[in-house]
Amino acid sequence: MQQNEKIIKIIETFLNDLNSYTRDKLYQTTSNIESIINRFYSKGSSFQNDIKYVRGQLGMLISNDSDEGAFGNNLKSVKEFYKGILESLLLEAKEIGLPSKSDIKLDKSINVNVNQSQNQKQSQKSEINIFIESIKDELKGKEYKELIEIAKNEQDPEKAKPKIIEKLKGFGESVITNILTNIITNPSVWTGLIG
Repeated sequence: MQQNEKIIKIIETFLNDLNSYTRDKLYQTTSNIESIINRFYSKGSSFQNDIKYVRGQLGMLISNDSDEGAFGNNLKSVKEFYKGILESLLLEAKEIGLPSKSDIKLDKSINVNVNQSQNQKQSQKSEINIFIESIKDELKGKEYKELIEIAKNEQDPEKAKPKIIEKLKGFGESVITNILTNIITNPSVWTGLIG
């Protein structure tokens, strides 16, 4: 069996079994797919960035020991995104084959545009993580879960605002002050302030 056919078989197997995978098993399959992507696609390709995103999301779900992540990310949505990656890889492998190193000739201007978009996504994810980590650091587990519950029950952030304000006031002024202090003194934010 040729290499391309073996890779197609691996991807098809993962696609067929995807819905039955737990978050841990799904994470294991992403290692195989990441290895394939890194082998055949240039650094910074959309496939590489997408699989890193999936692995990051799964890593958070695994570390939280939950299929429901904060702010709407959950195992189902990660599986859907991952399924799209697998389907795209499969289509490319079947229709035109996997690229060889000599096939990879990108116009630098296109590469720059892609990197800018991906860097912006990564920057936004980092900024969100700063806020989430600051909140987690200052709240007790129960308090944090109460905020998550508000977010889950009220999808519209504007409608959730009064409930969140009331809940934060109930946690005490020092909690809010500590959260803001942690956000402001985060190296990324701090650098931006003194920029």
